[in-house]
Amino acid sequence: MATTYPIYLVGGSKGGVGKSFVSLALADYLQRHDFPVALVETDTSNPDVMKSVQDEMHCIAYSLDEADGWIGLVNFCDERRDAAVIVNTAARSQTGVARFGATLASTLGELRRQLFVLWVINRQRDSLELLHAFSKTLRISVNVTADFGNVTDSARLGVARFRL
Repeated sequence: MATTYPIYLVGGSKGGVGKSFVSLALADYLQRHDFPVALVETDTSNPDVMKSVQDEMHCIAYSLDEADGWIGLVNFCDERRDAAVIVNTAARSQTGVARFGATLASTLGELRRQLFVLWVINRQRDSLELLHAFSKTLRISVNVTADFGNVTDSARLGVARFRL
């Protein structure tokens, strides 16, 4: 039986919280551990992650603001069964997730993939409100790991991990 690789969706629905950093770190980690990796860049107005890794892995860009972007994402995950897929989401993605997120959620069984969501937050209340709305849309449970340590900059990070 062939190896099934997961889909990693890096979200946060806000700008400047570190989604691109987490996507790049995850891609680096997986590559260093010899996992095949592909990237879906959904921040089409600022595709920095895709620009950074396009020579190292298969990359494609979709806007998740429209149904066609979600269909493209599902098709890409189907075509790239030979790799873990990292989805770097745009800051504005909450509306698209609410409208079309079920497109991905309903096909995970058929794709035979697990979805892991790495939700990047800062210390502002709306980070948690956006996380709550996201979890309701995809009907997922939430396990939160937050370690703010002695970080003093404005982009203090916490990561929530979801598993369907």
